[in-house]
Amino acid sequence: MKSINNTPYVSVVMAVFNAEGTLGPAIESILSQAFDDFEFIIIDDASQDNSWNLLCQIEDPRVIILKNKENLGLTKSLNLAIEKARGKLIARMDADDISDKKRLSKQVDLMQAKTEIDVCGSWFKVFSDSYSKPILEVKHPTSHDEIILFASLYNTIGHPTVLFKKSCWEKIKYDESLQAAQDYKLWYDFYREGYRFENIPEFLVLYRQHEKTITVQKAEIQLANAAKVKVAYMKRIFPLLCGIMRMDEFFLGVFERQVAESTINRFLYRIYTKLIKWSLALNYKDQKIASTYLKCLTNDFNLRQN
Repeated sequence: MKSINNTPYVSVVMAVFNAEGTLGPAIESILSQAFDDFEFIIIDDASQDNSWNLLCQIEDPRVIILKNKENLGLTKSLNLAIEKARGKLIARMDADDISDKKRLSKQVDLMQAKTEIDVCGSWFKVFSDSYSKPILEVKHPTSHDEIILFASLYNTIGHPTVLFKKSCWEKIKYDESLQAAQDYKLWYDFYREGYRFENIPEFLVLYRQHEKTITVQKAEIQLANAAKVKVAYMKRIFPLLCGIMRMDEFFLGVFERQVAESTINRFLYRIYTKLIKWSLALNYKDQKIASTYLKCLTNDFNLRQN
């Protein structure tokens, strides 16, 4: 499927920094997509290895190569690349991950069938440098309501799986004050603006976990930034309780001590259960949200214990 006016329907955006060892398979997984109406914008963030030379060898006309004169970091690089994008939809891709051949086609199909959806992610598998066996299968909530409810616990949209409308980004860009968790903050800003989310319940991306990933290199910054986003979600879901009980300081303390962002430990589960029950007892105006949240939280916690 090609656009009649030669303007690509999708712009795939990738930022690269010292990724010579993983760059080839990541790029190939995009260039071999079943859906072919896209441009592939790759921005080199002043790499010090052979990444730039590898990029210069690409001859595919769909690929657009950009280069920062100095290292700006992931957040600024993404904003610069998206600024150049011509596509209606923006797909994220990391230089060390692998996209399923049908990833773009399935996400575009969903966005075209459900025009109210602004951000589309998917499930993904985490793997190490060995492709032999996934370390973890990440199955995030799929519906908009559950994605938002659980976003106060963990990031429910996998950044390298995402496809979103460029019109959303034109109104709200990545927060360049953040070196990590910039995606989590962007999803919150999108939610606050009224944009809608959905995750496809299929594993469309292989996410590589290694010592150079931001999640590993900037773990403390990641957790600190994520904690602030979680509190922001919590305050919007339960504004009355958060105001009465001064939950800002409390939840920041709890979240900053969390070991793993995607893990709900028993202590945290008990806190959330009590919080929701208190909101129901107070005849809180969003009782429907609170009761739904409690049901989802219980189901999710039970699944994670199995």
